[in-house]
Amino acid sequence: MFNCLLIGYSINNIQDTKRAFMAAYIHDMSRKHDNSCKNHGPDSANEKLPLYADLFHKNRLDHNDLKAIKLAVANHCQLYEIDKDNPYYNTVAILRDADGLDLVRLDRIIRPDILRFKESVGLIKPTEELFNRTDDKKYNKFTDFLKDNIDLI
Repeated sequence: MFNCLLIGYSINNIQDTKRAFMAAYIHDMSRKHDNSCKNHGPDSANEKLPLYADLFHKNRLDHNDLKAIKLAVANHCQLYEIDKDNPYYNTVAILRDADGLDLVRLDRIIRPDILRFKESVGLIKPTEELFNRTDDKKYNKFTDFLKDNIDLI
């Protein structure tokens, strides 16, 4: 979720950032393991989005926003990219880049060529710093996490 904020702030796109942030909230909820799993995105989109739709509506997201979130969640773990002319491309791309930056958590090297935004490439080092800062910490609230790490933005 924080990576979505980092990317969104960097590209100055509030609406798609809000959508990607909400998509990040549910994108791995149907994941069964940390290995390659191409079904967890579509499963999360179909099973979890309906459970959180009211929460998203309360945060001023409409039907089109939910369509963008559903596509981003379903597509984030697929091998294929959606077309750049798709109206929801930026939402999907923010989530995919945020998820790509999160590979540091799995002790993987983040390859710049897998990222869609040049701004995301510039966030590789801050993402690594974020991981190193927070790997051994426990947070009960996302707001506490933000307070500790907002200086990265």
